Amino acid sequence: MPHVANTRDFVEGLALCLDAESTLAIEVHYAKKILEELHYDSIYHEHLCYFTLKTLEGLLNDFGLFIFDIVESPISGGSIIVYAGKEKSEEKLRVQWYRDREEEERINEFSSWQDFAKRAFSHRDKLLDILQEAAKEGKVVGYGASARSSTLLNFCGINSSLISMIADQNPLKQKCFTAGTHIPIESPEGVMRMKPDYIVILAWNFAKEIEESLKNRFNYKGKLIIPLPKSPYIRELV
Repeated sequence: MPHVANTRDFVEGLALCLDAESTLAIEVHYAKKILEELHYDSIYHEHLCYFTLKTLEGLLNDFGLFIFDIVESPISGGSIIVYAGKEKSEEKLRVQWYRDREEEERINEFSSWQDFAKRAFSHRDKLLDILQEAAKEGKVVGYGASARSSTLLNFCGINSSLISMIADQNPLKQKCFTAGTHIPIESPEGVMRMKPDYIVILAWNFAKEIEESLKNRFNYKGKLIIPLPKSPYIRELV
């Protein structure tokens, strides 16, 4: 759904594909999670729309589709999967729970997103302070040349003076440069041969997998800079 330009036309097509016995499942990066945990790095050209339960439910209702259940998913750092049908059926209690949380926490109010913008700039300043201090102390590299990381790097104005190189497992990205910020991208093996003092986990939504690889594959025992979610911080990987 976030990649669809004409969401109304798309949902109308989905409704035409369903009969009374069918169930529709839609997964979206949850805007409540984006707001709370400051996922501004997920706001880029491939993502054309962002959904709360209220906005997604309103769209589905317009085409005779009704949500009856909702569950969370770890995808994109925090998503929801809604289940809907053409017939109104008994809702799971958690559907109303999500509606109530959005109302109480003012997720669908413009002022909340104005505050999100202010917090994003504050986050940028704090991350830059951390990186500048780290660059004075030793070698700083990144891990994960994703679209999300490109958004983060460009918004924060981070270039090769702060992060000398970025590791990525995709061979199509290796020997290339990050868009706009021109940081070299190499294989994890090539980057780890530099014996970095700090590794910025740019693909932070895969932090657990990356950390396991750094420990088990490279026996890394340096410092990690975790930019998101919420406030950036440094911790030792031991």
